[in-house]
Amino acid sequence: MPSKRILFVSCAVGMGHVRAADALLAHLKSTHPEIETTHIDLMDFLAPLAKNFYFDSYNFMAKRVPKLWGTIYRATNNPKGAKHFNQLTKINKKIGAKKFFKFIEKYQPDYILSTHFTPADLIANHAHSYNITTNNGLLITDFAAHPLHLASDQTDYFVPTQSVKNQLVNFGANVKQVVVSGLPLNPAFYQTKSAQNLKNRYHLNDNKTLLFLAGGGGFTKIDRLLKNLFEQKLSYNIIAIAGKNKQLYNRLTRLIPPADMNFVLTEWTDAIDEFMRVADLIITKSGGLTIAECLYLQKPMLIIDPVPGQEEDNLKFLEDNHYGQKLKTATNCSIITENILTPQKIIYPPPLNANDAIINNILKNLA
Repeated sequence: MPSKRILFVSCAVGMGHVRAADALLAHLKSTHPEIETTHIDLMDFLAPLAKNFYFDSYNFMAKRVPKLWGTIYRATNNPKGAKHFNQLTKINKKIGAKKFFKFIEKYQPDYILSTHFTPADLIANHAHSYNITTNNGLLITDFAAHPLHLASDQTDYFVPTQSVKNQLVNFGANVKQVVVSGLPLNPAFYQTKSAQNLKNRYHLNDNKTLLFLAGGGGFTKIDRLLKNLFEQKLSYNIIAIAGKNKQLYNRLTRLIPPADMNFVLTEWTDAIDEFMRVADLIITKSGGLTIAECLYLQKPMLIIDPVPGQEEDNLKFLEDNHYGQKLKTATNCSIITENILTPQKIIYPPPLNANDAIINNILKNLA
């Protein structure tokens, strides 16, 4: 009997979508080796025009003109606006994704899980043109739903919280199709590791530790914030992760920390869980996966430079639940000192293994 096949599809617009698919792929391979599985990035299968229209334009707006992206996000954040957007982009999607559908035809998966709404929309609304009838689901990797998440032929929705489920149902999703699963994490987060051993590994002393994350794309100018913090001459351990932004990394190498401060600088790292475990406070972007990682490890957050749209919605979720707050300016370091010296008591959600919840629900569909 041939093995079942599960296909994970992400979009490299913000690394959270990719990390979520990678986490589920790793979990499935380790827990169900009998199932064939792979992970592809939709961007690798789009025609250049479609790729430029959807994703290069988003990255440009998020980095250079975030308010414009915020305007587009709000304009489509209602059923009527989302419908107009889908009508305007329908032809471009269908023509630009031929290579994507050819891959699905060849791979013949029994289930497809998308971690971004674009491949989910393509599959739900255009796969019939290629005689593809595979069950498909969408994992929403932010802490707010959006009408563009809805698709008529979607099999399942996996969401991080009950409030996101309620939003989706209000937009028109079938309540029975929406699973409150949490967000998947790299399996390393579910391992038990000694914080003291990690501190020794990274040469950290017993002072408080601040972790600065620039996000996968390194869009955040954390060098300004660190420069102001260094001028206060505080004896913290500071870890800065520049992501994939080489220019930011080079700027950070030129900063001179105080003599009694431990400063650890790195670019992209696969050991993000270890740096998070030793942190007393995490200063970061408000990406959905990063928030989920911080909540799982029960780490307080200060949010920097949220992109209007989904990142602002994620920030609202944090503030409404008292999990974190926004750092309004790069020169206002007093809020960092307040949070590190007099931390608030935070009631975190119970740590759950979302990887198990999602994979088990998919396997029920294949039974």
